[in-house]
Amino acid sequence: MDEELQIKKLDALFFLFREEQVGIAKHFIKEMMLGKGFEVSNVEIERYLDQLIDDGYIMLTADDAGTRIYIIKIKGLLFDGYEQQILSRISENTRLETLENSQRANQTLTTWLTVLIAFGTLLAAVYYSIEICNRFSPILHQHDLYWIWEAVPKRKS
Repeated sequence: MDEELQIKKLDALFFLFREEQVGIAKHFIKEMMLGKGFEVSNVEIERYLDQLIDDGYIMLTADDAGTRIYIIKIKGLLFDGYEQQILSRISENTRLETLENSQRANQTLTTWLTVLIAFGTLLAAVYYSIEICNRFSPILHQHDLYWIWEAVPKRKS
């Protein structure tokens, strides 16, 4: 729950910069976050700002008076927020899991179909071997030839 709240606060701060699209001085951030319904300490604000800078969504500049101003970057304007990023990742993982399950089911079905075809081919081979034997059997016995499974050769009487 605490991690979820931290992400919501980080997103709220990020969306402040996205809405303003002009620089925000650090001393105004606490009040603006309170206006968004989030009570944050100075340490939290510093940590969130560092994270946004590290991720490349905002940058730190100073005005003529030396006031530290944070400005959103183009990358930040294109970013949908940390919570949306997590949801997208979960959605992608679910999609991949569904795809893997589908592939596994298709693989099993293909394996069983291959076994069935192999069994049918074996049955056809045995059937046609017997048919060929029956067709050519008189010729073979006429020349004193016999099949391996016959115990004794058939002789002419």
